[in-house]
Amino acid sequence: MKKRLYLFFAIAHIFLFLGSGARGADTIFTVQNRSSTPNFQLFLNLGTDGSIAMSGTLFTLHGIYGMAFLNDTLYAVELENGTGDDYLATIPHEDRFGEGSRVAGGANPVGFSNVEGLAVADGIIYATSLDFVGHKTSLLTIDPVTGIGTLVGTGTFDVLIVGLAYDPVSGVLYGAGINTATFNPQLYTINRTTGATSPVGLLGVHIEGLAWDSVLGLIGAFEKLYQSNPQTGAATQVGTEDFTDGRPGTFNGLYGLAAFVASTPDPP
Repeated sequence: MKKRLYLFFAIAHIFLFLGSGARGADTIFTVQNRSSTPNFQLFLNLGTDGSIAMSGTLFTLHGIYGMAFLNDTLYAVELENGTGDDYLATIPHEDRFGEGSRVAGGANPVGFSNVEGLAVADGIIYATSLDFVGHKTSLLTIDPVTGIGTLVGTGTFDVLIVGLAYDPVSGVLYGAGINTATFNPQLYTINRTTGATSPVGLLGVHIEGLAWDSVLGLIGAFEKLYQSNPQTGAATQVGTEDFTDGRPGTFNGLYGLAAFVASTPDPP
């Protein structure tokens, strides 16, 4: 498995809306790669039925992998195509829909390679850093002010976590990933203190983005939007929308995934 550097192109400096309407109380945001439409990644607002409520060109940022909300701010991990460094960025989701910018003016890369999953738990931004040669995943925290990452710990050998989500009801950090020994997509739980990963079960579908939504629960995405059973891992398709841009089996699909939740219950 390789870092998909070639997926992301220079972002076209135009701004368009294909839909209308303001953000609701609980909404899902994601980034769709469309390599069949050169120079475009679309920033999408999805309904809980998987339909596209609003769409606009991702503006000023390069490739996006992980996304997560800290309060009302949508953070994202941005891959800089020119250097291969990853940066923490923010993406407006209301009046300047999709017009992103790097944290701290773009001065500080995260400091770890292949940063993909992103989740917020108890006010802390967590991320995963993938070692494709060593077949392992490191769990990081990222400072939302400086954008700099700090190592928490390294997980199980042969596990690469590409999506992260925190369930505030159960207090569990989940990861969607690949077991590189079997190449099966699996759901994992991740220890926030040590970075250790524990398998939950097979997802049954390839997932890149993972998030927790107050309506759907644990959700994942790539070619489609899915719900994942947190006890078994099994993924069930939500809606009928195809995000491959008409090219299933390609790298077209959804990557970063984040749900804005108006209010969440406290963990038990």
